Amino acid sequence: MKEEVKNYIKNETGVSVIITFLMNGMISSLIHHMEKEISCDLISVAIDLLLTILSITVLVTLFSSASVRKNSAYVVFEINGKWMKRLKALLRKPMPFALVTGLATTIVVFLVTASAITLFSILSISFWLYILIKCVFTSSIAGYFTVLVLRLGFSSNALNTKIL
Repeated sequence: MKEEVKNYIKNETGVSVIITFLMNGMISSLIHHMEKEISCDLISVAIDLLLTILSITVLVTLFSSASVRKNSAYVVFEINGKWMKRLKALLRKPMPFALVTGLATTIVVFLVTASAITLFSILSISFWLYILIKCVFTSSIAGYFTVLVLRLGFSSNALNTKIL
């Protein structure tokens, strides 16, 4: 990968992670500001994860794919593998890409989270622990999706690419 593209992806990912960390922390604290404990019932967790992950994947995908298009992305590397090629093809339409990958991520994360809640019999967590978990979790998801969209965008046959 060219050094300038590596730096570009690092910078975009860093900005995405920082903004998501701060914004989600603020939004979560505003929603739950009167609560000392946050309930961990599975319905609330499922709704929270669905709304959070879908909003992050939609925003990150739209901004990152627009960034790739705006910067006339050049083909830097080839992506192989059946699933990556499908994702690359799906990225040509950013909204369906965001919804499909967001729903798939939500299902996986919910299964892991629900298993942990059930296994450890967690009924609720403190407000500050919830905010910390939410900030770290959402910034990780944002970072992952930023890198995924940018790497797919800088591969051949994705978005607006030119061969070097």
